Amino acid sequence: MGGHALTSVFSCFILIGLTAVPATGQQNLSSLLTRACGPDSAKFSVSLNKAETPLPPVPSKLSRLVVLPESISPLTGCRYTITRVGVDGKWIGATCVGGYLVAELSSGAHHLCANYQREAIPHFTALRSVTLVPGRTYYYRVEIIENSFGGNKALHLDPIDEDEGLMLMLTAHQARSKERR
Repeated sequence: MGGHALTSVFSCFILIGLTAVPATGQQNLSSLLTRACGPDSAKFSVSLNKAETPLPPVPSKLSRLVVLPESISPLTGCRYTITRVGVDGKWIGATCVGGYLVAELSSGAHHLCANYQREAIPHFTALRSVTLVPGRTYYYRVEIIENSFGGNKALHLDPIDEDEGLMLMLTAHQARSKERR
């Protein structure tokens, strides 16, 4: 069986598997998305702040979240690669390739969501539960991982250490996002 035929058969099994999910499984997925992400209808426009301004120290009672999208396409920039970021059921903003999002959050347990906003490709969402400590900065990288066939993709929201986070911030610009109405 050729590579393309095998990929088609594999995709067919995935499609059949997804349509066979019982309603309770769909409700559970819906509740997971609801507690981390914002409404699916929200769309953001993003621009990058080219003026480099250092971030102030993290306020002592808060935690800082930095989300950095990894380049996933030759189509870079905010027009093509917007990533929405949600915390505890609300969108807190968006970023794009070449940018990063910064947010100050209360300490404690939170549900994070990253969602690749683009109408031309399938809907991708990554979720992560975190417990934030006051006064600390947490860095997360958003990336799309392809399977070995190059067809099916999944969005990942992975923690990275401070050194890598700072290095990636130095090669990017802070994103400013606005929800489109």
